[in-house]
Amino acid sequence: MQKKTYDLRYSYIRIIACLAVVVLHTVFVAFTIHQNEISAPAYRTTQCLVHNMMWAVPCFVMVSGALLLDPAREVGFRKLFTVYIRRVLTALCISCVAFRLFDMVMNHEAFSAKIIGEGLLNIVTGKTWGQMWYLYLLIGLYLLLPFYKKVSANSSRKEILYLLAVYFVFESLFLLLGLTKISTAFYIHVSSIYPFYLFAGYYLRHHGNPGKAVWAPVFIVATVLLIVLTARRISGGNESLEILFGYSSPLIAVQSMAFYGFMLGTGRVKSSRLAAFIRDLDAASFGIYLIHLAFIRLFIRYMKVDPYTNGYWFVLVVIISFFGSYIIVTLYKHGIKALRGKRSC
Repeated sequence: MQKKTYDLRYSYIRIIACLAVVVLHTVFVAFTIHQNEISAPAYRTTQCLVHNMMWAVPCFVMVSGALLLDPAREVGFRKLFTVYIRRVLTALCISCVAFRLFDMVMNHEAFSAKIIGEGLLNIVTGKTWGQMWYLYLLIGLYLLLPFYKKVSANSSRKEILYLLAVYFVFESLFLLLGLTKISTAFYIHVSSIYPFYLFAGYYLRHHGNPGKAVWAPVFIVATVLLIVLTARRISGGNESLEILFGYSSPLIAVQSMAFYGFMLGTGRVKSSRLAAFIRDLDAASFGIYLIHLAFIRLFIRYMKVDPYTNGYWFVLVVIISFFGSYIIVTLYKHGIKALRGKRSC
């Protein structure tokens, strides 16, 4: 009997992107705490690492675009609100409360009823841990998903390419005017780079992908340029170069698409124990994204671990944060299943 094959390309993208986020936050937290103590080479290396991990979140969005904008995938309003948006809102509320309690315990704060009101207000205002911004982004994309799906389902390859070009020019390339004294009065009425990533993921899956031979050199060139420009920003002190290191940067956009496109060029893998583990790790990637910063803060902020004293600490914190979060997510899922099993008895 022939084994069933699975397309693990999106699992690979999410897992690697999730690991990149853990690396990014580990380096960023260490730098935030120890920036006044590190050497100039360590400072340059830190900035280069941070700027070259920015492709991770755009890749998450591109995977969402590839899967959710698929015309064969039906997403009605009921499913949209009771499954997708409810899931993110639940994760947002639980995470914000858990993170606030974590900080209270670690900072030895006294509990009071006032904290509950502050916690609810923080959820609305977004005053919580840094990685939570992605959940607010997801909610915004989901709310407009029915209209995005109509666009993808009823647009030709040429029309989607035109849409990508408009978003890229107005939400990415026009930012480069910040490097000059020129400003533009032109703008898109719904301004955000993230729909670009959503439709880019859809386009590369459904309308053609140039392949690894094209994307590999593109990724390398974008990475080298980011390193060179980071060094120039540090040595020259030109603050306007900062616009090249955000999610709207043309370099980040190209680098993100290059990684995503390269991974789409990988082959399919037959079902195996390794494939099963990869799918399980992928299923936990959202939880890992939510939890990992607690480990990083525990080690670097509260346990006073200084990764700059030994590079191995960086690697160790990343590994423990990634797989520690995976274990917690797995235990949580098993606990939920056990509770549901008891209720059904």
